[in-house]
Amino acid sequence: MVKMEKITETYFVAKLSKKGKFLSSEIFMSLEEARIWAMKEAKLLISHIEMLRSTNVGDIVVEIDKHFFGYEASSDEILKNSVKVI
Repeated sequence: MVKMEKITETYFVAKLSKKGKFLSSEIFMSLEEARIWAMKEAKLLISHIEMLRSTNVGDIVVEIDKHFFGYEASSDEILKNSVKVI
């Protein structure tokens, strides 16, 4: 009997933009990691005095989206592609 396993992994994608222009993004395993990265990046952007003078509230935006990646594997397929470790 072939047993199918469905494996789902959750990731959080943080996207940083300034005045609607995409600057960077990163992928994280947890929401907390994504939030910490977002805070650090936003603080770095406004730490420059020129940027601080030309930036208004709402100009710097971080969007954090939750993504699910799923796949299926049969136990036969897993055994066929595995290596025995002694």
